[in-house]
Amino acid sequence: KKAINLTATIPEAKRLVMADPDLIKRVLENLLNNAIKFSPTNGYVSMEVEYPVETNTVKVYVRDLGSGVKDELKQSIFQKYEIGQRFEGIAQTGLGLAFCKMVIDAHQGSLSITDNQPQGAIFTLELNVELQSVFPA
Repeated sequence: KKAINLTATIPEAKRLVMADPDLIKRVLENLLNNAIKFSPTNGYVSMEVEYPVETNTVKVYVRDLGSGVKDELKQSIFQKYEIGQRFEGIAQTGLGLAFCKMVIDAHQGSLSITDNQPQGAIFTLELNVELQSVFPA
């Protein structure tokens, strides 16, 4: 409907991460849905996975060309019911990013946001590859 160009760069897995696949899938779906929802018509959304050689992590980047997030809101948007900026015609509850942050924190990872240039946002999810199971049997 919005004619958004979606791309994914996912290299062959080089490391194993102990994580709940259903929860991680929901996090990725939420980040991608947000990127699409807040991107302009004929915009661009990408997801990239990398395995940095200098760290024992896997990183996932979700990039969009939306309006971005103001600097003063970059930490608070991960709190429950926090909505960075209201957009007419776009449903926002303020729970999606809070859910994502809670899941990634439970996996001892990190979730952050930076500016995409020339406009938009980059959400970066980072998970340690040496995790023990975070959900005890």
